[in-house]
Amino acid sequence: MASWKNPAAGKRSKKRSVDLCVLCARRRRTLTGLSAALARQGNRLQAAGRGAEALAIARRETGIFFVDLSDGFQEGIDLVRRLQALSEPPQIIAVVSASALEAALTAVRQGAHDYLTLPLREGELSHVLARARERRLVERRSRAVFSQRPAVFPDLVGRSPSTRQIRSFVEKSSRASLPVLLSGETGTGKDLVARLIHQKSSRVGAPFVALNCAELTADLHTAQLFGYEKGSFTGAAERHPGVFETADGGTLFLDEIDALHPASQAGLLRVIENGELRRVGAAATIHVNVRVIVAASAELAKLVGEGKFRKDLFFRVNALTFRVPSLRERARDIPDLAQYFLERLRGGRRELAFAREALGVLAAYPWPGNVRELRNLVERLVLTIPAGERITAADVRGHLAAALARPAAEDPVGETLESVEKAHIVKILERYHGNKTRTARGLGISLRNLYQKINRYKLVSAAQEMRKRA
Repeated sequence: MASWKNPAAGKRSKKRSVDLCVLCARRRRTLTGLSAALARQGNRLQAAGRGAEALAIARRETGIFFVDLSDGFQEGIDLVRRLQALSEPPQIIAVVSASALEAALTAVRQGAHDYLTLPLREGELSHVLARARERRLVERRSRAVFSQRPAVFPDLVGRSPSTRQIRSFVEKSSRASLPVLLSGETGTGKDLVARLIHQKSSRVGAPFVALNCAELTADLHTAQLFGYEKGSFTGAAERHPGVFETADGGTLFLDEIDALHPASQAGLLRVIENGELRRVGAAATIHVNVRVIVAASAELAKLVGEGKFRKDLFFRVNALTFRVPSLRERARDIPDLAQYFLERLRGGRRELAFAREALGVLAAYPWPGNVRELRNLVERLVLTIPAGERITAADVRGHLAAALARPAAEDPVGETLESVEKAHIVKILERYHGNKTRTARGLGISLRNLYQKINRYKLVSAAQEMRKRA
């Protein structure tokens, strides 16, 4: 395993870094400029391909992995997924040409934490590295706190009636092997409910695998679900097992199943009914034993009536159903959830706590992004509040739109939730100058969900105008 030749040998940086930067590329010369810039900043460099060598490094050392997507896109995306699937994934940065931003967004949807464009700008590289270090610090704090918690419903916090209903459904469904259909708004924790069902079931010792169907292009659905043989299509450089094979003996969670391509729906039905699948390009069938849990952001029964979702598949996945409540329906849980996330993220800063007024501001906010948005907010507070200080109501308001951070006494009569949500989306769009990817991250929702809300509230023209002014 050879180290990357240091282009800046003999030119020591005054500000040294202990970061290991792993450059994953088919051809080393593709990232020569990047390696030189990283070396000038004092980083330790390691060369790797985009397969087993990169994975071996990731299992052995903590680092920042730069994955080149400019030469062999599918091979690079496969590596992003495999790195993200590790028990402790590294920081993953996709490297793309400036004219291929869609490739970067695809990589982010598949698990990359950030992206870098070529030709390289060192200022952009510095920002990307700073964000990677910041994320890594928060993740370490989270793991340290989480490892000390009991295993029974470790993340299901709250005492509201809605939370008790979630616990009851998890207990009931974990004793069965039938498919489960989860519904509810984005960010409510459908993936957490699916994971808890797996952890409480007899399959707990086997894999739990999750796949978001909306994050794949239609032509990749079948390949990702069922796998493919070497040479079965352009870019298939080696045999690749699908998520069903990976989850054999355990549980597969398919999020946003309403986005699944019709051709893949037929194959999914066959696996659920018979436990049989066939890799793309293969002649023989493979038998698997997998429990399937699915979630949908759209109403599947309505899609069946419109001919967009198979009726027979709907009846199969509809065996056990549950609508995960929004955070607005669990309002009593908001202070407990905020405290829980703070404990997980503050690390050794035990003095960091919420003032009572701050919890009141949190409780008054409508949380369009639900629990995911709340966690993201607490994470930002932990990173920005100076040592030795408490989190005040003013701190919380500083991270929320002013129109949504009013005390309950100032809440105007007659203002609908839709109007409040629309105003908040406009505020965050303005903050990020119409950049939808950054806006979605700021709101704590998926990019797909943001587009749906922009269309619903007729904000397309407003967003375009903000981009023009940027």
